[in-house]
Amino acid sequence: MNWNLLLSRIESGNCTPFLGAGAAAGTLPLGGDIAQRWADEYGYPLPDGGDLARVAQFIAVHDDPMAPKERVGCINSVRFVEPINLQAKSSLCPQGLRLLPV
Repeated sequence: MNWNLLLSRIESGNCTPFLGAGAAAGTLPLGGDIAQRWADEYGYPLPDGGDLARVAQFIAVHDDPMAPKERVGCINSVRFVEPINLQAKSSLCPQGLRLLPV
């Protein structure tokens, strides 16, 4: 994994970090639930409507390239009771990524 490239893309706004379900369990919907909702809404024709990456790609190609990113941004605008402390959560996360404002 090229962490410097990832950090650069996050800082420039060209990458939206999406934390897994375990990071926000009970606060944010699961990726599969988001995907299925979008698949139904956008008429996704394949049987893997619970695959967020595939459904998001379908929406980006058939509707608007920015739509999935903007919609995920709306979901992530939920206010957390306590800020997520990535530094305390994982020693596997590179230092630069842990220091980004989340």
